[in-house]
Amino acid sequence: MSRSPSLESLHGGYNVSPKLYIEGVSVEEMLTDLFEQRKEEILCSFGNFSVEVIAWDPLIVAADRHCLFGILDDLLSKMIAVSEGGEIYLRAYPSHDDLCVSFEVACETDGLIEVDVLESWEQYLDRISHRIRCMGGEFMLVCPPRGGVKVCFWLTQWVACEAEQTGASSLRVA
Repeated sequence: MSRSPSLESLHGGYNVSPKLYIEGVSVEEMLTDLFEQRKEEILCSFGNFSVEVIAWDPLIVAADRHCLFGILDDLLSKMIAVSEGGEIYLRAYPSHDDLCVSFEVACETDGLIEVDVLESWEQYLDRISHRIRCMGGEFMLVCPPRGGVKVCFWLTQWVACEAEQTGASSLRVA
């Protein structure tokens, strides 16, 4: 009797939920929720922390809300661990062509992050990158020459269909 491969083995050993629920997620609401959840820890530990949504119009990203929230929360935890009193920021903004939303989670410090710290993040960052790619995005780690570490990723903006924009309860099929 042959056994079917497990979901974990199909996804390269990552514990990924079998299905993501991609929906329109308000970036500003999600970042506000994240800040509210972690406010005490952040305010007690850091004088320089900022959350910025840089956009004229509300940013809505096509993502699994729970997965994206978890990614941002995990990245924030990693930045807190290496900040050493530096500035931490979460930033979101639309791409120049308004097709994607770019996210940055960064820690700016006076010194370079130790190589062994970044190496210890390798498997963790592989999982994050995999989850972002499962939602249709791309991921990048940057170590600025002046010090610190920055994680950047983008996801597609949510484009509402006509029924969603007008508030209609059913879709018309042509």
